[in-house]
Amino acid sequence: MKFDPGPAERRLRIVACFSVALFSGVALFWSVPRAMSVLAGGVASVLNMEALVIFIRRVTSRAESGLSRLDIVGLGARYLLLGLSLFVIFSVWRVDVVALTIGLSAPVAAVCFEWGLLTIREFGAGCDTEH
Repeated sequence: MKFDPGPAERRLRIVACFSVALFSGVALFWSVPRAMSVLAGGVASVLNMEALVIFIRRVTSRAESGLSRLDIVGLGARYLLLGLSLFVIFSVWRVDVVALTIGLSAPVAAVCFEWGLLTIREFGAGCDTEH
């Protein structure tokens, strides 16, 4: 059985971006600065998720040859950039921490959605094969 991550990866991207937009829209009822905080956290989180996907593809495509030093530096640079962006968001923009955390949770919501979707499909397939 060959696993094709393409459809699940596309759904994760769509749901993560939709979650950022939804969370930001709901936060507008709270206040505009907090909605912008949610948006900033969501964008940082989605960009981090994309960088992680690229890194995983590189690692799995070169599984037999191992990681190069550039790959390891790229992984460290990703965390350095994420930390730097969060530092700027907190210290320069002075955003609301709770709102930023809500935005950062958008990919988590996408993963939970995908997990729930697969669980429902599995239970549906299990019920069809039993009888």
